Amino acid sequence: MISSDKEKIKELEDELLEYKKKYDKLKKEFEDTKKEFEDTKKEFEEFKSKHALAVSNLRKALKIKVNSKKIAKPIGAPKGHKGYARRIPERIDKIRELSPKRCPRCNTKLGETQEIRSRHIIDIKLTSKVKTTRFDIHRKYCPTCDKIVEPEVKEALPHARFGLNLMLLVMYLRLGLRLPAIRYVNILCICLALK
Repeated sequence: MISSDKEKIKELEDELLEYKKKYDKLKKEFEDTKKEFEDTKKEFEEFKSKHALAVSNLRKALKIKVNSKKIAKPIGAPKGHKGYARRIPERIDKIRELSPKRCPRCNTKLGETQEIRSRHIIDIKLTSKVKTTRFDIHRKYCPTCDKIVEPEVKEALPHARFGLNLMLLVMYLRLGLRLPAIRYVNILCICLALK
């Protein structure tokens, strides 16, 4: 038992010796690198003093900034500034009363209203109903032209089955947003499914 302890101690001493050698080697490398850095820094300072114009041009060319510590500005608005918020719209389309009957936390029955808080929400309706219009076009005979004439349908392009609004939407998706055809086909399919 004593011999095994001596062997372990011997192994640990050998390992410690190896670590000391590695430490000394790293320390020497560090000292050499530090000396090299100091020499390079000294050479640069000498060069800089001799060639100040060249150094400033070199800094501009390489976009090197002079070592300067900038003080960070505090985040947020300065103290005492006038607050800004979106103005309350003048036109209100719909008013909804939200009056709870029971407490949302403990489900206790509530009494009279203590105060009323207003919250304005602006929203848009993303889906609209697909509207199909049948045009009954009265065709009549013109004795001057010697032809049957009919009025022009202004809500669609000639020979088109889709209205101008739908065509404009497709053109915006295709040209304005540069969506591939499959994407705006999917959008239109979703819109048709929601009708």
